[in-house]
Amino acid sequence: MNLIPSLRRIFLVTLLCSACAPSLKAQVVMAGDPGFDSDSLKNAEANQWRWLCFPGGRLSLNPAPGKEISPTAKWDIPPLGEKLPLDIGAFAGTKAVRLMNLVTIGLCVPGGAPEFSCSRSTAWFPYKLSFDSAFPCAARVKGTDFFTTARDAVMRVLEIEGATGKLLRLGGATPKRADLQWDAAGGVLLVKHPEYVCEIKVVRLSGPSQTPAALNQEPKVDALGWALDLPLEAGSGSYGIAIGFASTVEGPAKAAERVDSAVSQSPSANLAKSKAVMDDYLRKVPAPQKWGVKDAFGEISAEQHRRAYYAAWAFNYQNLIDVFPEAREYPFPQFSVGKASLWDEGEKTAPATCGWESLFAYQWNAFVDPELSWKAFMGLMTRVDKEGVLGGESLPSRKAQTAWILHQRKPDLERLKIVYPALKRYLLWRERNPRWVYGTNLAKDEKDIEFAVSWLLDVDYAVLVTEELGLRDEKPVWKQKQAAMIQSMRQWFFSNPDRIEQFYFADSGRHATKTRSEIVPMMIATALCLHDLPDDLTQRTGAFFRTTFDPAKKLGGFNTAKHPDLDLTAYGLLDRGMPEAKAFVETFLAADLRAGEFAEVLESNPPIMAGGVKPSAFSPLNIIEFTWLLNNVRYDSGVPKACKLPANQSKLVGCNSDLFGSLDDGKARKVGRGSAVASASWSAGSPLPLW
Repeated sequence: MNLIPSLRRIFLVTLLCSACAPSLKAQVVMAGDPGFDSDSLKNAEANQWRWLCFPGGRLSLNPAPGKEISPTAKWDIPPLGEKLPLDIGAFAGTKAVRLMNLVTIGLCVPGGAPEFSCSRSTAWFPYKLSFDSAFPCAARVKGTDFFTTARDAVMRVLEIEGATGKLLRLGGATPKRADLQWDAAGGVLLVKHPEYVCEIKVVRLSGPSQTPAALNQEPKVDALGWALDLPLEAGSGSYGIAIGFASTVEGPAKAAERVDSAVSQSPSANLAKSKAVMDDYLRKVPAPQKWGVKDAFGEISAEQHRRAYYAAWAFNYQNLIDVFPEAREYPFPQFSVGKASLWDEGEKTAPATCGWESLFAYQWNAFVDPELSWKAFMGLMTRVDKEGVLGGESLPSRKAQTAWILHQRKPDLERLKIVYPALKRYLLWRERNPRWVYGTNLAKDEKDIEFAVSWLLDVDYAVLVTEELGLRDEKPVWKQKQAAMIQSMRQWFFSNPDRIEQFYFADSGRHATKTRSEIVPMMIATALCLHDLPDDLTQRTGAFFRTTFDPAKKLGGFNTAKHPDLDLTAYGLLDRGMPEAKAFVETFLAADLRAGEFAEVLESNPPIMAGGVKPSAFSPLNIIEFTWLLNNVRYDSGVPKACKLPANQSKLVGCNSDLFGSLDDGKARKVGRGSAVASASWSAGSPLPLW
């Protein structure tokens, strides 16, 4: 078999005999690492991650402050402050809420004002956050914050040393729009808010096993907050602060239950259970064998690379939100853009879910838990209305790709059959609207090359879905629509022989407006991924890429970049045999690793910055994907394939004849196409819609 100038080439499992695959030196163990230990990911560097969530829960520690608290830095999670604050973010129903400075820590003499820490060091682990702080009086306060397996319960453990003559001053601010009161019967602080109820309980931790014991002290409470002074015998002591959270629908009893679960056993027992949750998941994560990245600006160590890769998987898993009791309109799990960012601009019944980032989250999670990914994806597709519109911020399509990848991870013809009508409606709407719809950006005549390219790519996957379902009459219609879109792209974006345009406004024939004029070269470069792009347009796009890309420049010469554009460009370079592919992957993987915080975009400011929504799913998922590529594995068919990065110059025509081989571990199988296979699983009386 020679060249196959179509995306279908990467889906053919039998392209190689099994004996060929080892020559490609694929270096990802799909079965994972059974000995993985979360403690090996400790990150105590200056740009460490500061968020922490629990898979399935609604809470996050150290959420992004939001525009109401920090208008100019609404996505920037600050380092731990002098009061050692415990900040909590939460999704309660469809609302994102912030409980900032819910707990603060100080030291004081009896009747005196508190003093706060003068220096702090912190460390991130996938299951806990730790800190060590020094005070002007030479005392030290160490702490550990973590979620218990009650999921919506938080525990902070404090150990105080060298505080002779001092009291531990605990306190906190009353959250906005909330009422704070002391419940003497329960021995808890009760926070009541229109969207949630929260309980705070302080316990003494006694003995080597740190057994929780109730306190007799009552805090001072007023409209602004609370304060509680606790004794420190001989200048030392150990205390625990438990926080239980529940939505208003769940009620105070659920918050009390969660607090009680946190203090019913020693912190070490709770912490061990939380660690086990992350260990168990990360042991199943496909394990690359090659670590470390080198680019023009230096080398990322193997340890740093490995840590970020597994942290990316931990982040994606922690973004899982289970079904809320109050979510009657959306009874499906969600993978949020970033639970700690509290991004909430998705469809109104599922605002934490995005029609772009979340789809990639489903795809990658499917390599560990495909059933969960199916449930989340099917839920999102129920939000596509009869016109084909998915509410919330409307972004480029990867929906058919997601359906296909999930079907490869866990074959399910019934689900494909159910979801295809929504996929079809959406793709037909997107065909008419290859544009960004958000806020005031509502220009119906806008055409955007990033959206057109993504649509064409997604239709390739839609064709595979129709073949799998035996819908023979659907494929030619989709192919005609693709051909028409490519001709439209020629007019919209390639009509000027001297440049490639990013935008086209059909009503005026112009290529920019006051609000849509910024050119993002990476979005244009994505057109390299289109296997059916005519040769002359391919040559122009390749020349544009080569004029822009320079691995010796910051961010490879691009002004900004984000994961969906990076992965399309990378696969375009790979499939066309362009020798820049390896340097491109190394450049942007290194940039993601250096940026520190997981973010929506990379920006080429000095130094390269994590920009946009933070934390966000895009950069961690790019770290995962580009790590696989450097380990000679591609994922984009849903069946991991051995691949090799190009080494020879190409003419930018057609596709490179690189070899591909299946690396799957046997958990998933390739489903045969054709009506005979598909019809066998169809139920009577449920025909699929016609055009």
